[in-house]
Amino acid sequence: MIPSITSTPIVKPPLVFLLPVWGDKFIEKFFRLGLHSLLASQNLPALNQDYECCFIFLTLGKDIPNIQLQKGFKQLSSVCQVEFIDISDLILSGTYSLSLTLAYERGMRSRGHNICQTYFFFLVADYIIANGSLFKVGQLLKKGYSGVTTGNFLVTEEFFIPILQTFGKDVFEREAQLLLKLAFPVLHPLSTANLLTQSFTHAHHTNRLFWKLNEEVMIGHFYLRHMLCIKPENDRFTVGAFCDYAFISEMCPSGNVLHIQDSDDYCVVEMAPFDYLQTSIFSGKNHKHALAQHLSEWTTTTHRAHAHIPVVYHSTPLKEQHLPILQESADFISSLEKILCDVPQPIQGHFYWRSSIVSTLCWLQKEYNPCYSDSKYRNFFTTLNSPTFLPALIDEYGDRPLLSLRLHNPKKIALSSSQRQQKPTFLHPWGPSILPSFWHKDWFDDYLLTKDLTQHLARHAACLILAFAPMTDMIEKLEALKPDYPYFYQFYPLLVCRSEEELRKIFLPIKHVMIWSDFENLLNLSSAIRHIAPYLSKDTSISVYVKNPRKFSAKKFLQRLNLCLADLAHIQLVSDKVHTSYSVSQALFRGLSNRFMHRSLSSYPSIYKRTLYRFIHQSIKVACAVGNLLSLAGVQSKKKKTSAILLFKFQSTKKHD
Repeated sequence: MIPSITSTPIVKPPLVFLLPVWGDKFIEKFFRLGLHSLLASQNLPALNQDYECCFIFLTLGKDIPNIQLQKGFKQLSSVCQVEFIDISDLILSGTYSLSLTLAYERGMRSRGHNICQTYFFFLVADYIIANGSLFKVGQLLKKGYSGVTTGNFLVTEEFFIPILQTFGKDVFEREAQLLLKLAFPVLHPLSTANLLTQSFTHAHHTNRLFWKLNEEVMIGHFYLRHMLCIKPENDRFTVGAFCDYAFISEMCPSGNVLHIQDSDDYCVVEMAPFDYLQTSIFSGKNHKHALAQHLSEWTTTTHRAHAHIPVVYHSTPLKEQHLPILQESADFISSLEKILCDVPQPIQGHFYWRSSIVSTLCWLQKEYNPCYSDSKYRNFFTTLNSPTFLPALIDEYGDRPLLSLRLHNPKKIALSSSQRQQKPTFLHPWGPSILPSFWHKDWFDDYLLTKDLTQHLARHAACLILAFAPMTDMIEKLEALKPDYPYFYQFYPLLVCRSEEELRKIFLPIKHVMIWSDFENLLNLSSAIRHIAPYLSKDTSISVYVKNPRKFSAKKFLQRLNLCLADLAHIQLVSDKVHTSYSVSQALFRGLSNRFMHRSLSSYPSIYKRTLYRFIHQSIKVACAVGNLLSLAGVQSKKKKTSAILLFKFQSTKKHD
């Protein structure tokens, strides 16, 4: 008798598509266009034969019924499993990239312990994917890659959609070369501005560069490559930058990543409205040194490595005719890298990421009451306090990373190898010193604030700095003033969400609290003092330093101060000192100084303009010095002020709990 053989079912590897989309307009656009390209015969349906596919909509809870009622939803559900994840608490005003990153991360975490066995495709609602692209990527994944990156270009939505509608649904069955034939004639103005083979327009800020051989071949080099697919190598990755900055580096540390270089292997066209980022497009050709100056501000080691990897887009079969322009583009990227600043930006805690978090917290503070435990503010704070974000936001100095938002390294554009050895030019032309130069417009205000602060630091063993907004210059001055002094930094929008136990621990060793504010945030001063007062000891003093980018009304300042004092009437704190000052140079020369300093340090104006700007700027510096002398001599304005110093002390000797 022949024994029966039991066949073991083949378990297909899981593959998850993550699509963040919300709002009726974008949902309808995706189902009208993007979904049809995904459901082309050699895309998602073909991929589903080799993988266990799941499609996850990352959306608002209120938008789920609308998605389920769309015409293509049943067809999508018949091809693969469909899930929904609510990201209502992550949709924040003016921070699309932050919301997108947090949404992707939440979608990945939804797989739980299977996260490292799952392939994740990161989709965008405006993508039109060529037929066969996903199937080819699926075949490449079988070779064991942990990640796949690619690049894309923009087309003008208003022109491209009518072209697609002319061909009907059959257009989505077209492969890469046929799709590019339709896309090349309707390049978005931003894509055209990034073309270095033309000289009539350029983009002021760019993360991709293109070279066009003819109407059929275009070369792209991307500092910011799209993370198309990732199979995480570990589940302990952290998010310290936007998704296209950090995901590949954090989730694929081995470097086992495939960088697609041919549009035949994967081709996607991204649609954007005609007026998208029009404010960053200018006439004239792109200047290499201006471009290098911009790239030096934000590029990481990964970005600079990615820029050397070309992507060849071609609407006809490739021959050797593209090789000369391919070499030309490679030479340009190499020459551009030689004049970038020496030290790339860090990936973890990138400047743009921290700046986005700060702006979000400030917006949430105005829009929501942080005292309510069920508020959106509290939910976002909980997200930031998760282990995912700890390396980017917390260090031994408290919230210092969020309050120190100056770029990681100085801007240095070296024109030759010999100049690369010269001392770099800092964003702050006078360098990080205790006080700016006497020729600087800020000297007088900083002199008074530093003088008062020095007295407090000499009397107390520990100082806590509480700020309502970033205070980069002041942090540099403090740490230059007393490098070994134990400073503790707290960002007010985060402080108000901390537990009582955390607050007691924070304020236990503190004998002096310095509150850094501008004129607008004086309205929050009383609430800040009331919040921290129960955790202060009887001998703790509070100093408030008000420094405004522009001069403020002395009358309005006193009105806001009186409101603050009235609000603190029931607390045993009294105002011990109120001193306002008026800096002649700050009040008169701030705008002129900033404008001409920027132009004189620019790399692209002619030498004549640059010389003229430098002369005017030096004249302004002399005028500022005269203004500082007048301020020292006692010249004041009764109606306008530029800075203020307040001191609060406990009225009685009773110790607060």
